[in-house]
Amino acid sequence: MRLVLVRHGEAEAHAASDAERALTRRGRQQALETAEWLSLRHTGHVQLLVSPYRRAQETAAVLIEHLPGVQLLTVPHITPDDDVRAALKAIAEKASAELVVVVSHMPLLARLAEWLESGAFSHGKPFGLAEGREFVLEDFLPGLAQECERHLPLA
Repeated sequence: MRLVLVRHGEAEAHAASDAERALTRRGRQQALETAEWLSLRHTGHVQLLVSPYRRAQETAAVLIEHLPGVQLLTVPHITPDDDVRAALKAIAEKASAELVVVVSHMPLLARLAEWLESGAFSHGKPFGLAEGREFVLEDFLPGLAQECERHLPLA
């Protein structure tokens, strides 16, 4: 299986709640660059697992425009401060495609990547805005994933 972890694009600084922060124009451009990167490398059945937060949903909407036939599922346990174990369980239960793209937030994404690669529960290496990191893995087990590609938008 291939797993791509993607951080949402740049969001507004303030909103009624953190969950309601929308993408900025720059954030949409960042998401577009990441969508183009994904579309050049991946064909076939793609599944998007997306945080319910607005900025992640808007990032996923841009990705969908460039990935035909994509299946989108909103996953409640992949928000910024969710527990890594709960997030991994939620992702593993939903993942059913050869390529699974998870659109989520910091600090969760860095923690997920660190656990998948090294098996350690630590802070991990931060993701830039709309950054995508692709991993190859057999299963959602600690320390067995290998990062094979990375994209950081220029916008």
